Amino acid sequence: LGSKTSKFSTSSLTRSLSGASLGFGTGKSLKFFDPGLAGAKKANSDEDVLQEASGDWHYLVVDVSGIRPRDDAAYDDTKRRNAPRLKEGTLVEIDRRRKSGWTTWLNLKSGDGWLFDVSPKKDKKVRLVEVEAVSGGWQYEAGVYKAPLLTLPSLWQAKMVSRSNPSTYIAPSEVFSVNQRVRPVQMKGSFLRLADGRGWVMDFMDGQQLLHRVHARADATDPHNTSASSRDPVLLAPQKLGPSETGDWDYVVVDPNGMALRSGPEYNHQNKLRTRLEEGELVTVAERCGGDGTTWLRLNWPQGWAFDVQPRGQARLRMMEITLEKGTWYYVVVTGNGIALRNRCAFSDACKIGEGPAKGSFVTVTQRVKVGETTFLHTQGGWVFDCKQGRKLMDGPLAVILPAPGTRMEVEAERAFTVVNVPGNGEFSAKGPRYRCTPDLHDVDGNRYAPWGSIVH
Repeated sequence: LGSKTSKFSTSSLTRSLSGASLGFGTGKSLKFFDPGLAGAKKANSDEDVLQEASGDWHYLVVDVSGIRPRDDAAYDDTKRRNAPRLKEGTLVEIDRRRKSGWTTWLNLKSGDGWLFDVSPKKDKKVRLVEVEAVSGGWQYEAGVYKAPLLTLPSLWQAKMVSRSNPSTYIAPSEVFSVNQRVRPVQMKGSFLRLADGRGWVMDFMDGQQLLHRVHARADATDPHNTSASSRDPVLLAPQKLGPSETGDWDYVVVDPNGMALRSGPEYNHQNKLRTRLEEGELVTVAERCGGDGTTWLRLNWPQGWAFDVQPRGQARLRMMEITLEKGTWYYVVVTGNGIALRNRCAFSDACKIGEGPAKGSFVTVTQRVKVGETTFLHTQGGWVFDCKQGRKLMDGPLAVILPAPGTRMEVEAERAFTVVNVPGNGEFSAKGPRYRCTPDLHDVDGNRYAPWGSIVH
């Protein structure tokens, strides 16, 4: 008992940020959604520390408001007030990562504190993306269009500059030297730092290749060579999607407004279908590919395409990959009002389907899904959850013992009975089970009670 089977593993969210068309910051005020699922705001428990990954990674700040390091992996009053805010376009080195809900906490290799990639708040705003950073020496040549110059490896600047008439640019057919390349993971294209100090350029913009590698031979330090190998200054056709992968993944919708499916992996109104996914709905994905600032997801059922990060406007998380656990666990309801059953993994009243277990109820769980700070539990009839906005509603999983049939034992009967008659308005005045019923146990006045009986914890 209490065993579990993990069928799926959670992967990094940074696979979703795969195009320069991302709208990281628009100058508009943020939109907060309420009600909605809340993220896990801490990653400093013993379990979080044990599951911490060590290594060497690079991340790029993509939030136009920047981000300030924190003393601990927690979204509370741990900001380093005296630490400078890291501006958008800043490249940072990470040596430790902790996954908690839809947020990955990132420890700065410099020792200056912790950052995070996706906000644990309800806005689910993207703050940093993982990148590959390589230093070396390369020769590039501009194509038939001007390539805008940027002051930083900034997705925001790349979005705002005019490719048709930039104020500063690499002229067509100009050959120049590059000493660093920075490529957001699974993005079609890289930021290139000019060796002469003029700034940065992008080799791909809006799905089109603007710059070309001069030398045909592949560079040993470039395991993900995405650039052309010819001096021919021909502008390639748009290539907005990266390579696809097939498999079997579970996702959950985390946008309170839900989302419409599309007929193909392209973000336009013509591709929208009438089929919608609602917040908390679980789906299985058969294919996924990066492009247009997101990861496109082809669903098994309902049929259609969805995406995990909003491709245009304010970049925010709309779907996340989850781990679906299957097994048997036991929980007990500890909140006074009980918990209503729901048909989806969400808090919204719209997904309530009926009265659920009351306070003191012993609940058998067969599936678990952790979304943010909350674990949703599937029991007979629907979904319930263990906590909401930091308030504990269910206790568990409980360690239980199942004695052999016919075993008799003396147990504590306090708050462990089934109400058959409702003589008054006490704490357990509602009819229904409390833990497990033992049919052959009766008290002196004939009312049937249910102490733990065959289940003891």
